[in-house]
Amino acid sequence: MPSGREWFRLYNRMTQDPKVQHLNDYEFRFVIHIWCLASESSERGVVFVAPGVGYEPEILARGAGCRNGDPIAALGTLQKMQLIKVDDDGVIYIQNWDKLQYEYDSWKPEARRNQKAKERSRKKQEGQQSQGVGDDANNIGVNVSQACRKTDTDTDTDTDTEIKNNMCDLNNSNSNKPENNTGEAQQNTAGNGNNDVPPAEKPAKRQGTYETEFEQFWFVYPRRVEKQGAYKAWIARLKEGVTPDILINASQNYAISCRENGIENRFIKHAKTFLGPSKPYEDYVGGPLLNNHRAPPIEPKGFQALREYIEEEGIH
Repeated sequence: MPSGREWFRLYNRMTQDPKVQHLNDYEFRFVIHIWCLASESSERGVVFVAPGVGYEPEILARGAGCRNGDPIAALGTLQKMQLIKVDDDGVIYIQNWDKLQYEYDSWKPEARRNQKAKERSRKKQEGQQSQGVGDDANNIGVNVSQACRKTDTDTDTDTDTEIKNNMCDLNNSNSNKPENNTGEAQQNTAGNGNNDVPPAEKPAKRQGTYETEFEQFWFVYPRRVEKQGAYKAWIARLKEGVTPDILINASQNYAISCRENGIENRFIKHAKTFLGPSKPYEDYVGGPLLNNHRAPPIEPKGFQALREYIEEEGIH
């Protein structure tokens, strides 16, 4: 059963991944086809015909439009590059699928339906509460007005008459006051030490939980220390309008630069410094720096094959 998802993420930093650059045209087209199958699979990230039954390599090759190549050898290369894992039944598992193709719970249809139902219930409850308060206020006003309109009778005592007059005066004075007393009433309620309703408590902040995008940044960063400080710097940059993809890409490029330039671990910047106010990450947005020179972007070998395939099939 298909997953219902018609797309998957293909990160722009894929072109700089040494594993992808190692693939030839045949293998690159092969892995793209496997990723597509993994995306539409009922168990996303896993490629199989039925539970416990994998595809025949030749069928995968035909589906990818691969010609003049060895599909078994291609699968072996993809496993060697740690792009996929194939079990004894031929079922293919995409490496790091959950980290790169993460999903939010709010995307799921059931979660969306529940959210809409909660929203409708909340609005309905608010409407009922507002109507109840309005009805109570109207009833009080009507009772007071009716009391004021009644004529004094001989049976009324002086005390009864005085009470009625005071009620009428109170009603008239309230009708002449402006209605914007909400703030004043709230202040009185808040300052009442005998109030039976306790003040609302702020929800406790969970410790040790971070956004998925930040976890991806942290996963590829070359020196992972002082995570909480890094997260604060991450939030500061997001508030300035920097997107998570830019920071993740810069982290990947910095990791490549440190590795290729042989930078010792003790000289690698802490992540909170990398994302700090001086913004060193900006130097790595455009790509890795190799010996202080910008590394030219390298096009994977398989891109040319992919373009030829698109032209042959007339895909637009």
